[in-house]
Amino acid sequence: PAWCAEEAALPPVVQFADKAPKIRLYPGGSDRDEDTWIVLTFGMVRELDSQGREVSSRSIPSLADEEAIRWTQERRIVGGADALVTRMELSLEHVGGFDTTCGGGGDDGDDGDSNDKDGSDSDDEHDGDSNDEDDGDSRDPDTRDSSSAPPTTSTLGRIAVETYLFSSDASVEYGNFSIDVLRSQLKFNIESASWPFCGTGHVLEVNLDLAVAGDHDEGGDDKDQKYQVREAETGSKPKSTILRQNAGEMDVLLDLPVAALVDGATAGSGVAVSSAGGKTSIAFTFPQFVKTLLYDPLVGFVDPDTSSRPSATTTAP
Repeated sequence: PAWCAEEAALPPVVQFADKAPKIRLYPGGSDRDEDTWIVLTFGMVRELDSQGREVSSRSIPSLADEEAIRWTQERRIVGGADALVTRMELSLEHVGGFDTTCGGGGDDGDDGDSNDKDGSDSDDEHDGDSNDEDDGDSRDPDTRDSSSAPPTTSTLGRIAVETYLFSSDASVEYGNFSIDVLRSQLKFNIESASWPFCGTGHVLEVNLDLAVAGDHDEGGDDKDQKYQVREAETGSKPKSTILRQNAGEMDVLLDLPVAALVDGATAGSGVAVSSAGGKTSIAFTFPQFVKTLLYDPLVGFVDPDTSSRPSATTTAP
């Protein structure tokens, strides 16, 4: 219908629960229509050894549930467009049970902290609507606000989620690529610096849970969620994993690159999609890095009557 196409072209309404990486999106112009929404909840973050086994004392049970998140918000010019940038950062030294000594999860690499170095901060900015979700505070989008969490001066390392809400279409550099972002999409980054890997060949796994409108039946039971996954291509090589799922009266579409920036260079990353208990989950797997990791996906609503994704694409220069 025409109204779906019109709302799909507007910037989404974005809320944050408790100033944490649990992000609710509504279509633009919907005035928070409870019939159409998606919630992105950043869950477990963990280090895996070369055999895929979890490394002891190198995990965060749920990033969204951590109390020491440092939350900031400001406006910046990104990719030639004005953006409301929201950053949620966690120093690993404030994670309960995260130990500086390695143990368990395999003996395929060094036993010491192979990458316990200071990493450079990422200054990329991100979006977010200034309205926190149910139990969050309302923010003035033109102010910078830090939570009472401890400062993020950590020698152990850190992990962060940043969101960008654009007032107009933008083009953002991503290594050797350029990502075109429609103003109707939310760009979000997963970042880490100086993760203290316990061995060579280890990887970092970040889990993201999706909940959408209509994921329960009339009796309140979970419904099996139907979703489509395909690969978008640039030339002969896959570019992104495209996940499309109904979110009420509209569809939601996630554009998930199969590459990350690892210490500033482009490297392959894993994207695994699964569904259980009425929710869709995504497991991102990133190669080992010494200083910095940056991963840059997109999410937005689309008219359910359209068969293709939005016109924005990720292209090689």
